[in-house]
Amino acid sequence: EEGGGWLGTSGFLGSDLVYNPHDRILQFHFQSSFCCVATTIVSGGVAERLQVKGYLLFVMVMSSVVYPAVVRWVWAEQGWLSRMGMVDLAGSGVVHV
Repeated sequence: EEGGGWLGTSGFLGSDLVYNPHDRILQFHFQSSFCCVATTIVSGGVAERLQVKGYLLFVMVMSSVVYPAVVRWVWAEQGWLSRMGMVDLAGSGVVHV
């Protein structure tokens, strides 16, 4: 089984876009849009309380570590939360991590 229920081992940074470009590009665009939403939700809470460097560090960690892991857990068939029966309505669970 690929990566178990915790982390995937393929498609990192869009590396599989060349195999099925149409479907993969649509999926990549969808995921990048949700990732942007997930990181900007925090911006309202930390506005004028955080330096730009701190916010950029948060965005890098959120978009490269936290978001991909949570997406795998919930939306992938192999994800451990998905196997437990979690249903994410319209992506709200993943976006509001």
